[in-house]
Amino acid sequence: MFIYKSFNKLFILLIFLFLAGCPSRLPTIDLDWPNQPCKPPPSKMTGIDAMFTSDPQLNPSVRGIASPLTVYLYELKALDSFEKTDYFSLDENSHTVLGAELLAQDELKLEPDQARHYVRELQPTTRYLGIIAAYQDIDNARWRTHVDIVPHEITKIVVRLDAKAVSAKTVEKETLPDEHKELKVCSEEIMKNIK
Repeated sequence: MFIYKSFNKLFILLIFLFLAGCPSRLPTIDLDWPNQPCKPPPSKMTGIDAMFTSDPQLNPSVRGIASPLTVYLYELKALDSFEKTDYFSLDENSHTVLGAELLAQDELKLEPDQARHYVRELQPTTRYLGIIAAYQDIDNARWRTHVDIVPHEITKIVVRLDAKAVSAKTVEKETLPDEHKELKVCSEEIMKNIK
C-alpha cells in the first residue's frame, strides 16, 4: 500500500515537472488578431505544361537525313525585341539583345519522331513564351514562334516541330491531340508535385 501511494505521488510530481517545462511548446494565442490586416491568400503559380512532338523528317541535313533539333525557350515580359531580332543574334546574345524583356531561358533537344512532356514554373511576370528552333537550314525554316502566358495559371501548350517549321498553340486539357492523350494523367501528377 505504501509503495502504491508513493508511486502515485511520484507520478503526479513527474506530471507537474513535465508541464512546467512545456510552456514554450504550447501554442500562443494572439488576442489582437481581429485588429490585424488581412493578408491575401498566396497567388497561384505561373507555369507551362507543354507537349513537344517532332516530325520523323525533323531538321534534315543537306543530304536529307533527319537530325536532332535544339529548341530554345524564352520567358518574356514583351515581344518587341524577340519578334524583330534575327536568329543568330538571339542564339548567340539573347541576354544582350532581349535585355529587360528576357526573364529566363531554357533549352531542349528533341530527336526525330519524338514526343516529350515539359513542365516548368515560370517567373510571375512572364507574359509570353518565345520559342526558337535551331534548324540546320535556318534560311528556309520557320524557326520562331511564341504563345501568350496566362499569369498565375498553368498554360497548356502543344509545340509541333515539323521538318523545317516550329509552331505552338495553347490548348485546353480536354482538346489535346490524340498523340498526347496518354500524357495527360502524367502531366496532372507532375503539376500536383510542383505546387
